[in-house]
Amino acid sequence: MKTARNKVNAFVREVVKDKNVDPSHGWRHRFKTVGIDQGVDMRVLDAIQGHAPRNVSEGYGDVTIKAKANAIAKFPSIDVA
Repeated sequence: MKTARNKVNAFVREVVKDKNVDPSHGWRHRFKTVGIDQGVDMRVLDAIQGHAPRNVSEGYGDVTIKAKANAIAKFPSIDVA
């Protein structure tokens, strides 16, 4: 059984033939772009992706699982079938 990840990887490799290119890194950029388009706070996007705060005050408080789930719920579905 193929997982969604395997389907996406297979699809991407059909388009990006160069084995020296890591197309998966591009998804991180796409994630930020879509998140910004959907009005998700940059701090929440950074927390989901594991990026460090840019300054001390950005590290105050926690980005909760609820905040992350609310952000992900704003993203449009992508059919990888």
